[in-house]
Amino acid sequence: MVQSVTRLSLKFVLICIGLLLIGSVPSLFDGMTPDFPVYFQSIVQVLKDLFHPFSLTYNLVGTERPLLPALYEGWKTSMLLLLPSFIIALAISLILTYLTMLLPNKIRRSIKFVLFVLESMPDVLVIGIFQLTVIWIYQKTGVLFFNIASFGEENAIGLPIIALTLLPIVLFYRMMVLDAENEATKPYVELAQSKGLQRHKILIVHISRNALISIFSHSKLSLWFMLSNLLVVEFLFNIEGILNFLMDNTEALFFTMGLFMLFLPIFLIFSIGELLIEWFTRQKVDF
Repeated sequence: MVQSVTRLSLKFVLICIGLLLIGSVPSLFDGMTPDFPVYFQSIVQVLKDLFHPFSLTYNLVGTERPLLPALYEGWKTSMLLLLPSFIIALAISLILTYLTMLLPNKIRRSIKFVLFVLESMPDVLVIGIFQLTVIWIYQKTGVLFFNIASFGEENAIGLPIIALTLLPIVLFYRMMVLDAENEATKPYVELAQSKGLQRHKILIVHISRNALISIFSHSKLSLWFMLSNLLVVEFLFNIEGILNFLMDNTEALFFTMGLFMLFLPIFLIFSIGELLIEWFTRQKVDF
């Protein structure tokens, strides 16, 4: 456990350095020519400003406003979309994977093909279809199930979460089925079957435990995939999230602070997840 904490601490420091270097990349180029002196000056200035975050301001329609309340509100809005969507996608995918693994091989192959087709659909197309569907239902029935965009005090929450969840469910689901099928071919499964254990018990007790590390690894990839979709969702639903804020304010300092605010909670969640999985499976997790 001590080694794992040390490893995660070192990873945290290295990632923070990387985010700091990435955040100042916009100042690296003068046109198409790299300007390293300006780049390093930007890094130094960002470091200085990070020690006085409450004195920072940004420009909104010609008016100087405090940065942190605005950036924090955008971060909170984005997290209220991202984290519930991630948990919902993970939970639904686990349930669907369990049910799918109880089906015959022929049906599973058909399901995997459908998932492959759905996974190739563009994000913007899926989100647009959902917005148009809500509008069509409203026109036909007069019932507005979800706000299709944020405006003033009216925030769109339900539909953006659904839109942000759908494609990750497909991605999660397909990868989990492949992991479970791979585990199902292992000798320990045949041994369990020979002992007369029921299929659902083998799936829950043995296969799910051994596939846990792979699922955890895929969950990281899926979350970064959801982050890229989050920008699309915030733009299409007119949500004042942190990514929308960073698109309107491209200074190196704002970009760096936004990266840190997105990275820290995600790193904390996955670090705790790594420690718990290592304790539960007695296997090293290092991704």
